[in-house]
Amino acid sequence: MSTDLETELREALHARAATITPDRLRRPVPARRSARRHPTAWVAAAALVLAAIVGIGFAVLGGQDSGDRVAAGDAPDLRSTAWAVTAVTGDGRRQPITSPEVSVAFHLDHRFDANDGVNFYSGRWRQSGDTVTISDVAGTLVGYGGHDPAVLAAQRGIGALNGAVSVSLRDGTLRLATHGVTVELSRRTGFQDTPAAEPSPTGSRTGGAPGSYVNGSEIAPAPSAS
Repeated sequence: MSTDLETELREALHARAATITPDRLRRPVPARRSARRHPTAWVAAAALVLAAIVGIGFAVLGGQDSGDRVAAGDAPDLRSTAWAVTAVTGDGRRQPITSPEVSVAFHLDHRFDANDGVNFYSGRWRQSGDTVTISDVAGTLVGYGGHDPAVLAAQRGIGALNGAVSVSLRDGTLRLATHGVTVELSRRTGFQDTPAAEPSPTGSRTGGAPGSYVNGSEIAPAPSAS
């Protein structure tokens, strides 16, 4: 009897083993999930790109609007600077200027001021790269009857600063070149830029008491009325 039972068990085990194949012994592999970036990551990346584009756009438009950006070369940024004229070159002759009164100023609000030692000038200025355009220039009409070459050179140099002027800065010397004249200048330290003053009803455009050169080096006060 035990022999029959053993035989039945053996046959049952063989039958069970026959149903097991190699494929059934392999462990099922879960389906691989597709790699998807979370939507918020895409939104953040797009926002950064947009911000960069907008920033570059404002920078470009801002530079075009102000006209002050120095593009290249040896030109300095002239905004809110004042300069003393040290020499004027014309017709191949260089004339040193020693008077501290002979100067120019480029205000932040684009006002242009100049002094040739005899007359005062005012106008507007706009810089683009290595060129500054000076426009709407007006000045006083004080006469000069002397022959001092420094005074004559200062008048010629300041008077030439109208229209397109080439700008360069080397070894601390600013050079403004136009109309065949080159004006050399050194920067004035401690310049305090101020907004334009409100004109007074009785004010004049002389910037000081009227007068004229009498000996090439001094301004004589206007004669008193008798």
